[in-house]
Amino acid sequence: MSADLWPETFWMFWGAAGVLLVLTVAVLVTPLMGRRCRPLVSTHDLAVYKDQLAEVERDVARGLLTAEQAAGTRIEIQRRMLRVSEAPPVLKAAASGGHRWLAGVVGVFVPVGTIGLYLTLGAPNLPDQPVAVGGAEARNVEHLVDELTRRMEANPERVEGWLLLARSQQQLERYALAARSFRMAIERGADGGDILASYGEMLVQSRNGQVPPEAAEAFHRAFRADPKDPRAAFYLGLAAWQGGDSRRALALWRGLEERSPPQAPWLETLHRHMTAVVEQAGLNPTAIAPLTPGEE
Repeated sequence: MSADLWPETFWMFWGAAGVLLVLTVAVLVTPLMGRRCRPLVSTHDLAVYKDQLAEVERDVARGLLTAEQAAGTRIEIQRRMLRVSEAPPVLKAAASGGHRWLAGVVGVFVPVGTIGLYLTLGAPNLPDQPVAVGGAEARNVEHLVDELTRRMEANPERVEGWLLLARSQQQLERYALAARSFRMAIERGADGGDILASYGEMLVQSRNGQVPPEAAEAFHRAFRADPKDPRAAFYLGLAAWQGGDSRRALALWRGLEERSPPQAPWLETLHRHMTAVVEQAGLNPTAIAPLTPGEE
C-alpha cells in the first residue's frame, strides 16, 4: 500500500483554533500534615480565568476574534492562572479534626474548544496541518506540557492527569508519548471508547500509519465501548489492508459507510480509501457485504 494513501491525520476537532493548548490549573502538590486544612485563596480567581477562556472560545466561534488574536489572549490568561496557582496558599483549619492527608491538585491542560469530537477527514475549509504556535508561545506551551509530565511521573495514579497529558502531547505531535500517556490512563481504569480509540490512533501515528497489533486490540475494545466512533472501523480496515486482506478492509469500510451520517466529515477520505483498495485488488464492491468489527 502506497504511503500516499495514508490520510495526513485522523484529527479530533477541538474547537475553532483546534491546536492550541490552554493551561487551566497548575497547583503544586502540597503536603499538609496534622489538622485538615483547605485553601481560601486562588479558587475564585481560577474560576474567573476559566470563564474568560470559555468566553474567548465563544468569541472565536462568533467571528469576533481571529485565531491569532485568540492565541495571544489565551497565553496571557495562562500566565495569570499560573501566577495565581503558584502563589503561597492561605490556609485555615477545618472544623473537623483529622488525620494526615496530602492535598495536591496536579496541573492539567485541556485542548481548546468543544469536547464533542469528530474526525475531520476531508472536511472542507479546514487546514491540512495544524496551525503552528509560534515563537515564545510554542516554547511556553512545551514548557507547560513538560512540567505536567514531571508532575504525572511523581504522582502517577491520577487518571485525569494522564488523559489531559495525552491530549496535550497529541496536539504537540508527540505521538509516542501521547500513546504512553493514554496507556497509563487505561491501565488505571480509563476505558471509554474515545480513550481507547485515541490510544490506538496515537500508536498508529507514532508508527507512520502502520496499525500494530496493540492498536488493533484497542480499536476492537473501542468499538465495543462506543460503536458510533468511526475511528475503530476505519483503522481496523486499514490494518486488514496492510495485512493483505483487501476484502475484509473493504467490508469494514462499507460497514462504516452504511453507519455514517450522510454529511459525515470523514466520508470523503473513507471513499478515497475504498476506491484505492477496489482498484488495487480488482474487487467488485457491490459483491462484498458490509462488515462490523468483531464479525467474521
